[in-house]
Amino acid sequence: MILRLFILLVSCVFAHASGQEQSELTTKRFDHTNVLGAQTCAECHQEEAAIWKQSAHYRTYFEMHRLRYGQKIAKRMGYSRIKADTSCVRCHYLPQEDAPLTQPNLISGVSCEHCHGPAKDWNKTHSNPDDPNRLSNAKAMGMVRPMDAYNISKSCFECHIIDDEELVNKGDHHTFSNFELVAWLSGEVRHNVHRNHASANPEASIERRRVLYLTGLLLDVEFTLKALSKSTKEGNYRTDLLNHLDTLNTSVRKAHSLTKLPLLEKVSATIPNEFEPPTSLIEKADQIARLNKQLIAKSDHFSLEALDSLLPRPDQYIGEVVLPKR
Repeated sequence: MILRLFILLVSCVFAHASGQEQSELTTKRFDHTNVLGAQTCAECHQEEAAIWKQSAHYRTYFEMHRLRYGQKIAKRMGYSRIKADTSCVRCHYLPQEDAPLTQPNLISGVSCEHCHGPAKDWNKTHSNPDDPNRLSNAKAMGMVRPMDAYNISKSCFECHIIDDEELVNKGDHHTFSNFELVAWLSGEVRHNVHRNHASANPEASIERRRVLYLTGLLLDVEFTLKALSKSTKEGNYRTDLLNHLDTLNTSVRKAHSLTKLPLLEKVSATIPNEFEPPTSLIEKADQIARLNKQLIAKSDHFSLEALDSLLPRPDQYIGEVVLPKR
């Protein structure tokens, strides 16, 4: 029960958007006016929807605002209602809106479109059996496909790393949730049933997990740098992020020592060991993003077997894996 509450509380926490101009890589991609809702996806993806309904992502709609931990944060921040404040809504719930989030119409917890993108523009193309190029066309229209390692994983870190200094220092919210990508994707959120005709829900291949381990590690660095760029003063927020960067750099160096990939050496050299001006931190975050995409694009040419000792074991996966009922 404690584990499930922890998953629920840290599953997705929005950080307030900064008023300063942001680079392309730091801009959060989500348009609530194009949301259709999970019920649309479930018309075809019934097993995936059934798995989702047993997850903390689903339960947050019913439970998060009732938990004392969340209520205490809201009180410290001066929020009258968790479900009405945009800083809570944007990561704990799915709004469906025709206008900015002033009066959010909440339709679910964290669901399909948080990860795959708002579906209004691409859903009909994606589900058109008469279009032989429907998947590539849907991707061009904004769908984030499961094999797009960077973007499908990026959505996790947009919420699991907090970039709101006040939310941490004043609200006493966690700064980050120790989010190791493979452990989370291999646990209760796993829904690899479509290609298995809803008869099984296997974990990703070992080759895929190796790539996702590095993808997640570098995304963690990228979004920690972005969050640090929004720090304005000494405090728990800045200290937590600097300590987290130090821990991440240790992991990057370990991965480099095992794989000997020059790209990882570049990543390690880019990570600062002290606070720097925001523009410098954002530049470094963007550089990490570019290196991450290069690594993903060239991963078929790398030997990554040496990473296996770093991959989480099944007993370290977060939450229970749900099996199809068929």
